[in-house]
Amino acid sequence: MIQKLSSLLALGAVALCFQAGPVNAEEFTVGVDLPLTGHFAKQGLGQMRGIKIAVEAFKEASGGKDSIKLITIDNESQPAKSVAAVEKLASQGVIAITGGYGSNVVSPASEAANKLGVPYVSSGAIADSLTKRGLKYYFQILNTDGYSKPVIELIKTFKVKSVSLIYSTAESTSALAKDAQKGLTAAGVKVMMHEYEPSTTNFTPIVNKVRLQDKPDILLMVGYQNEEIGILRAAKLLKPTVKAVVGTYEVAVPEMVTENPDLVQNVFGLSLLSFPAEFPTPDGKKFSTIHRALFPKEDFGYIEEYGYAGAKVVFDALLKAQAAKEKITHDSLRDIIAKTDEDTVLGKIRFDAGGLNTEYMQHIGQIQGKKVVIVWPDDQATGKMVYPGLPW
Repeated sequence: MIQKLSSLLALGAVALCFQAGPVNAEEFTVGVDLPLTGHFAKQGLGQMRGIKIAVEAFKEASGGKDSIKLITIDNESQPAKSVAAVEKLASQGVIAITGGYGSNVVSPASEAANKLGVPYVSSGAIADSLTKRGLKYYFQILNTDGYSKPVIELIKTFKVKSVSLIYSTAESTSALAKDAQKGLTAAGVKVMMHEYEPSTTNFTPIVNKVRLQDKPDILLMVGYQNEEIGILRAAKLLKPTVKAVVGTYEVAVPEMVTENPDLVQNVFGLSLLSFPAEFPTPDGKKFSTIHRALFPKEDFGYIEEYGYAGAKVVFDALLKAQAAKEKITHDSLRDIIAKTDEDTVLGKIRFDAGGLNTEYMQHIGQIQGKKVVIVWPDDQATGKMVYPGLPW
């Protein structure tokens, strides 16, 4: 009887072990600093989906042995609240922080993380100046050249004489606009600059000035989605005599095709993804498969790729530390992240001494009917561009 009871207890213990998972399983707590409400809420929610996809990819890569626990704080699209979010996450013992959107929001948050000695990998800031502050613990997967060069190269293919550039005075958009101005001017293109404050809602005066005074070949917009919609509405009303309209952030994306079809036909914009989306690379296929499983009703968006890639850098560093059987601390993880050299759905990620991913490069898409067609560079093109071509 005693022997039978001992056997049953032993079997029960084995069963409990299986239910609990691998004995050496480890859960890593990672902080997420994102704008889930406020001006950048749409982008923050997109990044959050990408981060969740990266969590599932991590589980697969670890063979189900390890897991990620996310602690997410909404910074409400405000710099001060982003700082508070980072400080709270650090107090809760996160091993690293990812997320962030908008260079002006990420800038003070990354300063706070650096003071606290917590690695912060931003997936939504592009201003190169952020990585020139000597911050040991800050890393940035996006860069300004990755946005300005495609726009410059596209417009150079048009062989035009003049461009009117309408841009937001926000840090990242202003930097991108000035980079584009410099590159186009060097190529012999006359660039006429028109700035506006991020709070601007009426773009008719600026577009009318472009129409009556500038009379450019190309209208170039450097702003965020809501602002570019405002510019396009004013342009459709006033109909300046241009050959093409080129945007930057969040123009050649699925929601613009579905929500603003009357405004965006033939408009060019930065876009990593065609629509319907195609994912030819191994990491792209993994991203796509998990995305369909987690978010079957959501269209693919490149903001999700940002969130995924930024989180993947952190999670892959954790996997490398585990494989090397290293003690994982903020400093040891920071050192592994600094040596990142991998192919992701965004392309290659490799950081320079300041923590900037110098490999990042956007593509150019054009909205044609109900599709976003990649038209630059040639080796990534999924169709031919329509030029000249206007939305009115």
